[in-house]
Amino acid sequence: MRRKRDKDIEIDSKAHLSGILYTTRRSTITEKEFTPQRKARPTVGDRLHDSLAAASARRQDRREAAPRREPLSLRIKRLFGRRHGESVLFEKNSRPFYLGEAGGAMALIATAVLLTSGVLEPRAVEVTVNDAGRIVSATTSESTVGAFFEKNGISLGEGDVLEVSTAAPITEGMEIVIRRAMPLTIVQGEKKTQVSMLAGTVEEAIARANITVAPEDEVYPVLDSYVSAGMSINIVDVDVKTITENETLYYKEITKNDSSLAKGRSLLKTRGENGLQKNTIEVTYKNGVEVSRRTVKEEVVKKPVDEVTLVGSYVAPEPTPTPKKSAGAKASSKPQKTQEPRKSADSKATPAPSKSGGKKTSGKYTTNSDGKVTKSPSTSLIHSGSLSEHKNAPPPDASIIKKTIVMNRITAYAPTGRRTATGVWPKIGTIAANPKQIPYGTKIYVPGYGYGRVEDTGSNKHAADYYCCDLLMENKSDCLKWGAKKNVKVYILK
Repeated sequence: MRRKRDKDIEIDSKAHLSGILYTTRRSTITEKEFTPQRKARPTVGDRLHDSLAAASARRQDRREAAPRREPLSLRIKRLFGRRHGESVLFEKNSRPFYLGEAGGAMALIATAVLLTSGVLEPRAVEVTVNDAGRIVSATTSESTVGAFFEKNGISLGEGDVLEVSTAAPITEGMEIVIRRAMPLTIVQGEKKTQVSMLAGTVEEAIARANITVAPEDEVYPVLDSYVSAGMSINIVDVDVKTITENETLYYKEITKNDSSLAKGRSLLKTRGENGLQKNTIEVTYKNGVEVSRRTVKEEVVKKPVDEVTLVGSYVAPEPTPTPKKSAGAKASSKPQKTQEPRKSADSKATPAPSKSGGKKTSGKYTTNSDGKVTKSPSTSLIHSGSLSEHKNAPPPDASIIKKTIVMNRITAYAPTGRRTATGVWPKIGTIAANPKQIPYGTKIYVPGYGYGRVEDTGSNKHAADYYCCDLLMENKSDCLKWGAKKNVKVYILK
């Protein structure tokens, strides 16, 4: 089986996630150091090293036990002696000289043989490296854990834990355990912070990154969640501000029947005035973006004044016919006085009210003695007449009212030049509403506007408990006069 060379070993930058032992900052351990997990056989060099060490120990023991001998130099001098009183030791071309030269050469040759055989190299031992769960066996001749790491390019990142000291000596069968920290990302708005830790909670990770979280801020996942490798922690900055807004309270248009006014006449009794309300609102922002509003206080600064219009309901009685005179009857010397109608509030003469309770036909509508309409108007009648005539239509009687609802908001719109949602052309009396709340074809009486019929939808699609509608006017000027009215009581007709 071919062993991998250095160029065959791939490096993964996400070592702790992919299961590969080392990253680009931690070079892989060389093949010379790493071997499969098996019991290594003693080499020839190991056996020779052991033999030499034992022999050296025996010589040392004998040397210590033997009596001290004279130095070798003295022995050589005594051996070769002196000639003519001069030293002949190691004289060139002498016997000691050649013996010294030969001995030095043999010593050099022996040293070279020992070095090339590897006998003098430090003895290699086998260790086990457990790097975040990846276990690899290796043989090394380094003396300490730090030297072993340096030679093999093993480094420790922020938050990593080595269970032994880097100064610890390397021993046979030693297990070196490295616990790698998990990378985490903390996102706070547009700011991202990287932090590494072995284990813990989201709260501990935020504290490790020196980030302060306000009580109203939101953290996802929650603070007591345990972290995991590659987790992203999101901190949402929550800010609550209090603002004040003024709201216009629109006046209502109320129409009242007045029996002192002739039928078909109207009189403005009270002119309407809008009111003013001061609202205190709490606005919530998340990461600088408004997400909600809540009204915490409403204060009416000025109450609206409703506009009251009096509508005449008086109908003059039919004149009493003059009885015919008989042939023998005497003519009356005094003429009979005719009943004069009493004066109305606007100083104009109007006839006295009728005591009759029967139905009467007033213009286009069928009314009773109270001047209220007793028959639901037809579609053609609803769409007839001008806006001023439409506004002065008498109110409905209780007998033709199906139910009463309060419109949260009533607005107005001018003709658009397009057909309505029901396919008809819009006319005076056309009302746009949510058909899920008020079906098409429903007839409605709106105070201040008159009778109308739901024939359009427009943009009136709101919540089920919120009622609103648009009333068709003749022009934009009439729409501006109407404005937007709130909380108006309207009548749904049968």
